Amino acid sequence: MPNPRLQVSLTPEHLTIIRRLAKHNRTPASKVVAEIIETAAPALSRVLETLDALQHQSDRRKQELRSTLDKAEQKATQAAQEALEFLDDMTEKATDGRRAADRRTRPHVSNRGATPPPRKP
Repeated sequence: MPNPRLQVSLTPEHLTIIRRLAKHNRTPASKVVAEIIETAAPALSRVLETLDALQHQSDRRKQELRSTLDKAEQKATQAAQEALEFLDDMTEKATDGRRAADRRTRPHVSNRGATPPPRKP
């Protein structure tokens, strides 16, 4: 039985990235997206386990855990930044210094849904 399908909308920039990766790897774009999701799935599963466990915690405990998660996010963002800088250095070497300097920015972090909306009194 084939895997279920899911339709997603991508920004033109993200679609270009996926298509270019697919071309370089000589594979369908859908496989590139599936591999990205497969790579992220273990981390996402852990997030879900944490969110499930948080449902049964007191508000005070949730706040303590949120603070800990914020610190972990900062560390992960720093690690991602360092990885991007490494890749920029590699690109700079491979292209004799072109283009890598244009991309030296902070990584995009998507935490939509990670922090629940504030409760109404």
